[in-house]
Amino acid sequence: MPAALKDNFPEVETGSYISGYEQRFRLNVADRDGIKTTALSADTNVWKVLDIHVISGNPKTFVAGENGNLIISESFRNKYFPNENPVGKIIYDLPVFSDKSKPFLITGVIRDLPSNSIFRSDVIIQTLPFADELNKKEWGTFVQNFLLLRHGTDISKFTKKVNTWYAGYVESKAPSQFEFQSLKNAYL
Repeated sequence: MPAALKDNFPEVETGSYISGYEQRFRLNVADRDGIKTTALSADTNVWKVLDIHVISGNPKTFVAGENGNLIISESFRNKYFPNENPVGKIIYDLPVFSDKSKPFLITGVIRDLPSNSIFRSDVIIQTLPFADELNKKEWGTFVQNFLLLRHGTDISKFTKKVNTWYAGYVESKAPSQFEFQSLKNAYL
């Protein structure tokens, strides 16, 4: 959705999907129980949407390959990797619906995200942006998307503009409606 909005509305600079959940990781292959932590899954555009301070590593560069990309918070590093640099290390997820763990390459350490934000997390699982094309029948992947709008954009006028455009795009007599909220009201 962010790509379609960027292509159709000059107000949109970029967008990122960001989703939060709990995740279990094993710090090594022999670790059976793992540790439970809060995670965000976000594409690489997250760096343009949120102000995230990098402490070490190069997490803004996605590392392609079989390993997932994992960015950890300063608190996570201090708790699980005291007195060492975890960048470049591999940890493994503890999957719920599979017997096979996925390796994750730690690509960077960031300052802890603010506790008074909607984005509470100890780790960020970074992915590449996915091309989720809009469907005229209104089906597809439903994830939370966050947009960076140009300075001075009137949210209420933008919302009306997007909903009018979307109603003309889809083949539905009662199309879905979008609501936009400033992150300043949610991400403090």
